[in-house]
Amino acid sequence: MVWKSLITRRQGSYQKPDYPNLREGQLALTWIGHTSFPVQFTNLNALINPNFANWLFWQKRVKKTACGSESCPSLTDLVLLTHAHFHRPTLRKFPPPRILVVPWGVGNL
Repeated sequence: MVWKSLITRRQGSYQKPDYPNLREGQLALTWIGHTSFPVQFTNLNALINPNFANWLFWQKRVKKTACGSESCPSLTDLVLLTHAHFHRPTLRKFPPPRILVVPWGVGNL
């Protein structure tokens, strides 16, 4: 797996998403890559599993992320981590959320 990560070229292209102006009752979900999604409601912005890293331990991200942290909407309301494969430097790029939801046992991370 490590060798394959080293020799496989990263594919895809970066594109700044066009986030919609939402009306009452609408939501927008944008896939960033792997399990990362910004979710926009008219009165709440959430980020699920933020990870914009090109490497996770020894494994290379083969597909480029759809967008970078600088192009996400202001996601200060809620961050949801469904598993421990998050990337601390990615989390540090955002202002502290009002609510951070993490799995049992990873709160100290």
